[in-house]
Amino acid sequence: MTPQEVIELIQKQKLSAGEGNLKTIAGAIDRLQKAFPRYGSFLMEFIQNADDAKSSKIRIELSGSTVKISNDGMPFTEENVKSICDVAGSTKSPEDYIGYLGVGFKSVFIVSDCSRICSGEFKFKFDKKLCDRPKAFPWQIVPYWCDDEVELERGFSTAFILEIKNTNLVEKIREEFKPDNVNERILLFLRNVREIRILDTDKQFERVIQKLETSQHDDYRIVRVEQRIGQTSPCFSDWLIFRQPSDVPTEVGNDYVTIEWERNLIRKREVIIAFRLTEHKKLVPEPKSTAHIGVFSFLPLKEIQSGLKFLLQADFLTTPGRGELARDCKWNEWLADCCYKVVVYKCIPCFQKDEHWKYNYSSILTSESEGGGHELFKKYLIVPLEKEVMINLRLVAEDDTLIRVNQGVVIKEPIRNLYDSSDLQQLFPDKKVIHKDCEFNQKDNRIILLETEPEEFFLSENGAELLKRKTSQKDVEWFIKLYGLFVSYYDYCYFKERWTQYNVRHNQFWDRFQNYSVPIILTDQFDLANINDCFANPNMVSIPESLGNKPRIVHSSIYDSQPFQNFLRKLNEERFHSSPPSKKVIETLTKDEIKNRIFKEELNNLNEQNWSQYKESEKIDKVKGLKQLYVKKWIKLDEFGGKLTLKTKDNQWKKPEEIVFSDEYRPKHSLESVVTKELCDREFCFLSSVYLENDDINHIKEWSNFFIAIGVDSLLDENKEDTKNIVERIAILSTLKYEKLKGRTPVERDASAEKVGWDVDSADRRIEVKGTSKASGYDLILSKNEQRALYNEKDYYIYIVSNALSKPLLSVISGKNLLESKDSEDVKLNFTYKAWNETTNARTDEYQF
Repeated sequence: MTPQEVIELIQKQKLSAGEGNLKTIAGAIDRLQKAFPRYGSFLMEFIQNADDAKSSKIRIELSGSTVKISNDGMPFTEENVKSICDVAGSTKSPEDYIGYLGVGFKSVFIVSDCSRICSGEFKFKFDKKLCDRPKAFPWQIVPYWCDDEVELERGFSTAFILEIKNTNLVEKIREEFKPDNVNERILLFLRNVREIRILDTDKQFERVIQKLETSQHDDYRIVRVEQRIGQTSPCFSDWLIFRQPSDVPTEVGNDYVTIEWERNLIRKREVIIAFRLTEHKKLVPEPKSTAHIGVFSFLPLKEIQSGLKFLLQADFLTTPGRGELARDCKWNEWLADCCYKVVVYKCIPCFQKDEHWKYNYSSILTSESEGGGHELFKKYLIVPLEKEVMINLRLVAEDDTLIRVNQGVVIKEPIRNLYDSSDLQQLFPDKKVIHKDCEFNQKDNRIILLETEPEEFFLSENGAELLKRKTSQKDVEWFIKLYGLFVSYYDYCYFKERWTQYNVRHNQFWDRFQNYSVPIILTDQFDLANINDCFANPNMVSIPESLGNKPRIVHSSIYDSQPFQNFLRKLNEERFHSSPPSKKVIETLTKDEIKNRIFKEELNNLNEQNWSQYKESEKIDKVKGLKQLYVKKWIKLDEFGGKLTLKTKDNQWKKPEEIVFSDEYRPKHSLESVVTKELCDREFCFLSSVYLENDDINHIKEWSNFFIAIGVDSLLDENKEDTKNIVERIAILSTLKYEKLKGRTPVERDASAEKVGWDVDSADRRIEVKGTSKASGYDLILSKNEQRALYNEKDYYIYIVSNALSKPLLSVISGKNLLESKDSEDVKLNFTYKAWNETTNARTDEYQF
């Protein structure tokens, strides 16, 4: 028969079928179409069929409301035509082809009511318009011969022309043309198709995907997938492909799900594993890792998230619509297990032999994240692979040998440069350093992982062990290299790469490093000292053998080296946009430094007995030396409490806590002047000025701070009761003197005066005396007796002496005027400083002593 006669015969057979059969078939086809998950599902079906037909290229063109799909595969045969006009009646062998269920082509009717096919000598169509009752009649399987010529693109043998139902569907199909839907990775699993060209003439859009095989090996092949959109430069991705056929186990073939899905006659199935490669052939994770489902190179209508970092492809059984994996299915479990075995027994051995892949394959085989991926892959791939990696993983050592995980040590630069081979053998016996390019799980606690930051490394146990070893070896050159490492690592670029305020960070680091807690300075005695606890001795200053607290001296060869000099400049001088630090470290040793140390040792042996045996000049010199050590913060003065005495102006030697500052020390008080003015009748020991060498204010302040630290002036602590008594006594004597100056004869009352409410009788005046060391801000508070006297005594006065310890100021307050200013409703007779001093007429006189 001619091709036309074949079409007409099939048409006649379909039309002559019984009404009931036709209606049943129509309903089945309708349900089948609805099972496809997307409007663009038909594109994948055409790509799938083209690969079955051994096509090398596919052309998909959208023009107006027409989609034309062309391929260069084998033209249709009579059997192919009969298959496409049937439901689930494919003639393809399930062993060799993709679409043997015969349902894929029906997906075109989701978007088209008229589909034409031109392949070889066959020209026919399926047209809904030619059917009177399309809902009750399976027009999708009734072919009609086409007399009009269909122009095939040059080099193509088959064309499908689809008239799209409406403009809304055109836009949906246009969306399907995008890379998110027709992914360039589909070429990885096709055996024959090497080019897919997608065109949208209305939008002047063209997208070309090509597959190029770059190398072929016994166990794998490497392919490059290129994609170009419009006139842009092509982008590409390289892939490592492993294929492995496996025999179907009897128990899997006999499973009822396998039989139901017509897989029971299949004897072999192939799984494919694809790993992403960089341009330089290094393994990298694939961010969109999916499992591709179908027979051999079947292209899924929906990719399944696997939770892995590489791609899988196998004939996994799916739910209707091919969008999800079928659950509780021995067939799928077997294929997932096959994937695991391919990775373990085929992929991993290849990885371990390859110069590129051996370094990071373990990081590619571990799961993307906890909880990700399909349950099937978790059970049969992710968990087993993690166990495999945990138990049998081999890492690459620096000498290019493969080692177990627990044999590995990670030492990265710059720390690696500090270890030589003998150090590694001694400090890490039976272990090897992992190659710098080797990637692995950084959280694996079986691997010894050393700090990479030098500052942090030497704070660790490993850093301490290395310092100890190099010190015992007296390895001067190693220490010179160490100081050079700190300078080169923590340079300008280090901080600029990490922080916006890099200059501030740089300065803060080197300021802080002056006080680094780890001793890293090798001394001339071949022990270690802290940076802030050692000196340089280029002038060869003599150090007495008898000196117990000898200064720690940097080894001379280290000090003379350029790396160490650079290190010193970083510590003491180089600062960005700010002046060098005032504090210096590793300073040059001087004779004065030795003298101070000798003196400090003498002070440490000081006690009351041997202090009393010193001559006066010796005592003065000792105090001066003690002050110098205090200024340098070498000593804490509480260590010398009760051990020494100081000279007073009356040539006595008293303990510091018994002494008050004389005026030469410019204290906050002027008690010496107050005593001189006979405003205080208590005896005080004033500090001699013999310790002062000049009247420079800073020199005097330095001495004052020192003396305060050892207890001088503690008698005048304002919180002490005795200080309050001193102030009160100054106030009484100031009052008596004032009254005498006014021509009156004052009499100080005895202790019982407190009961009557005043302290001094002077002519007809009753005077209550108040004293304060404050210059201002004194609030007047009267006791009950003082309040009673204020009301009852006619000539009642209150004398307030402020700033009593420096320059006493006496204010005369009239009791009568004070009462007149008081609010009648205010019961308490308390007066603020402002009330008695500024806002009333209570103050009648003022006298400055």
